[in-house]
Amino acid sequence: MSQGNIMFMEEERKWVIDMTERITDRSITDCKPGPGYSGVTVNRVPKFLLFLRKESYTPRIVNLGLYHHVIAQPESHMERLKAEAVEMMARRLPRQEEHLHLQQAIVSIVCDIKWCYEERFEYKDETVAMIFTLDGCFVLEILRALTDGSREKNQVHSQQHCHPFFKTNRIKSCQFDVLGDILMLENQIPIMVLIKLLEVEKGSEEEARKELLRLLCSGIIPVIHPFLPYQPDTPNLVEARLNRFEDLEKNKHILGLLQSIIVEDPIDLEEKPPCGHNGLHLAVEGLLLAIKRLLLVLKEYLQKLINQPEEINVMRHQTLMASSRDLHKAGIKFKHYDGVPTLKKMRFVKRIFESSTLRLPTIWITDNTEVILRNLMALEVCHGFTLISYYVYLLNSLVETEGDVVVLRKAQIIQSSMGTDKEVAHILNNLWKGINFNSADDPFMNLKVDINSWYKKQLHIKISDYKHRHPRFWRNVSIFWGLAVLVSAAIPTLVNVWEKIV
Repeated sequence: MSQGNIMFMEEERKWVIDMTERITDRSITDCKPGPGYSGVTVNRVPKFLLFLRKESYTPRIVNLGLYHHVIAQPESHMERLKAEAVEMMARRLPRQEEHLHLQQAIVSIVCDIKWCYEERFEYKDETVAMIFTLDGCFVLEILRALTDGSREKNQVHSQQHCHPFFKTNRIKSCQFDVLGDILMLENQIPIMVLIKLLEVEKGSEEEARKELLRLLCSGIIPVIHPFLPYQPDTPNLVEARLNRFEDLEKNKHILGLLQSIIVEDPIDLEEKPPCGHNGLHLAVEGLLLAIKRLLLVLKEYLQKLINQPEEINVMRHQTLMASSRDLHKAGIKFKHYDGVPTLKKMRFVKRIFESSTLRLPTIWITDNTEVILRNLMALEVCHGFTLISYYVYLLNSLVETEGDVVVLRKAQIIQSSMGTDKEVAHILNNLWKGINFNSADDPFMNLKVDINSWYKKQLHIKISDYKHRHPRFWRNVSIFWGLAVLVSAAIPTLVNVWEKIV
C-alpha cells in the first residue's frame, strides 16, 4: 500500500473519531446550560443575506462576542478601549475591588453564554469570561455616555476622568457607527451578561435590572428606534412599555429587545378626540359618519354582486401594490401616525364623498436605518418572525422611484436625513432582496387586497388595463379615427374643387 493511501486512511480515521466526539458532544465542552435555557439566541447571519450586503452585517469599529473575536487584534485601539471600560467599571464598585470581581461574576454564567451561540466554540471558560467582561463593560460604558448626555449637569462630572472616547460629545459624534455595530446580529451580547456585571456594581439583581432598563430607555433605544421620533418624553414612553417585560433575558440581547418592542409590545400614541366641539356638533358628525358607512356598505354589496368570485380569488394571491404616486393619482390620501406598523393602526379607509385614506406609520431614514432593519430582518429569518420583514416588503411596493418617496415624504410617512430622495428609494428598494415571502403568512395581505381591489375598480385604471389587454382593438380604433379626421378635412376641399369645375 502506498504512502499516500496510508495517510489518507489515517486522516479518514481521525475524521470519523472527531465527528463521533462532536455528535456525543464530548470534545467541545462538558458544561451544560442552566434550567432557564431557552435555545440559541445569537445566530449567524444566513449566507444568502451576507452575500447580498455583507457590510450591513460585519462590524466596522468594534467586535463583540465570540463570532468576530478571532479577527480582533489584541493590541488594537478598540481592545485597549475595552480594557479602559473595565477599569472605569471597576472604579464604580462599592469598595474599589479589582476587575477580577467582574470576571468572576461572568465565570458563573459561562455555560449559559456558550449555549446561546449557534456555533460551539472550544474556548476555555476563563477565555470566554474575559471576552464578555471586556465586551459587556464596553457596551455599558457606551450606554452610560449616551444616557449622561440627557441627565443633569451635576451627574456628568463622572466623565472627567474617563477616556475621551467615552465622553458624551465624542460618542454622539460617532454614535451611528458604534450603535450600528452593537445592533448587528452576530455582534450581540446576551442581556444576562449586562445584568450580571451591573449586579456586581449595584449589589442586587433587582437594582441591576432597574439600572439596565434606565440605560436602555434613555440611551440606545430612543436613538435607534426606526418608528419613533426622539422627543423629550420618548424615554418615558419606552420605559413604560419595557416595564411590562417581567424578564429582560427573554429578549436575549439588545437587538431582540428592540424587535420585541416593535412587534410584541408596540408603542402607539393614542388618538385624542377633537377639543372645542359641543355635543350637538359631535352628534351631527356621528350621524354623517354613520350615513357614509351605510352607503359604503351598500356600495361594497353591489360591487360583490357584479364582480365575479374568480376575480376576488385572484386578488387574494397578490402581494404587490401600485406605487404611492399611482395610488395618489387614483385618489388615495396618505396619512401618517407616530408608532410602529401594527394591524390596528395601519388601515385603508374607503370613502364615498371624499378621498380614501391609507394610514401608515412614520419611518425615520437615517445613515443607520438600513443596518438596523437588515439585522432585524435577519433575526426574523432565524427565529420565524414576520412583521418587520413584511412591512419592509409592503414599503418596497409603495416605493419604486424617487417620485414615490416625494409623495410619502410630503405625507410625513417618510422622514429622512439622507441627501436626496433617490438615496432613500435605493435603500428601500434593496432591503427586501434575498428574503422569500409567503403570501399565506403575510399579516398585511388583507390590507393589500383591499387597496388593490379599490385601485383596479377606478375608471381610468380600467381603461388603461383594457388598452393593455386589447392593444389591437385600440390600434384599429386609432386608425379608423385618423381616417375619419382625414376624410372630414378633405370633404370641404373636394366640394370647393367640384363647385369650380361645375
